[in-house]
Amino acid sequence: MQAELISSFSDYSKTAVVSAKELLAINSKLMGKLLDSQINLAALYVESSEKQMGLMESMDNPSEFLSKETSLFEEYSNKFADVAQKSMLIVKESSEEYKSWVESGLKVADEAVKDAQSAAVAEIKPVKAQATKKPAAKKAAVKKAAPVKKVVSAAKKPVAKKTAAKKAPAKKTATE
Repeated sequence: MQAELISSFSDYSKTAVVSAKELLAINSKLMGKLLDSQINLAALYVESSEKQMGLMESMDNPSEFLSKETSLFEEYSNKFADVAQKSMLIVKESSEEYKSWVESGLKVADEAVKDAQSAAVAEIKPVKAQATKKPAAKKAAVKKAAPVKKVVSAAKKPVAKKTAAKKAPAKKTATE
């Protein structure tokens, strides 16, 4: 029995290690993609800031500056939206990977439960078979119990009060 437990524990440990490695791979891939996305976003911020600074240095007319600034804002807001959309696609793809990872883990867990259940049932059947083979015990004759006498304890009996002995009157002597 102990060997079976150790073997099953070893099998479950190996499965857990493989599953942890799969999760690590999913997480690593997700973090790599999201890091690239964040680096692209930071590069866009730097690039847009540089262009804004260039506009400020070269423009003398405020109305011209505002029109160029507006067009710059529209251009970079579209680029930022594209980066955000790509990040959301990365997250969606990763959620599908996580879902399939969880489902495969549940399959393994379900199989393990079924194996444990069948092993438990296999152990119970021999025990039931042994129990039915034993001869039935003879029924002992029921003896009539002797009537119970009431015993009154000495502590419950009333105790007679002790009275002090009266002194006998002194006898009168002849000299009196």
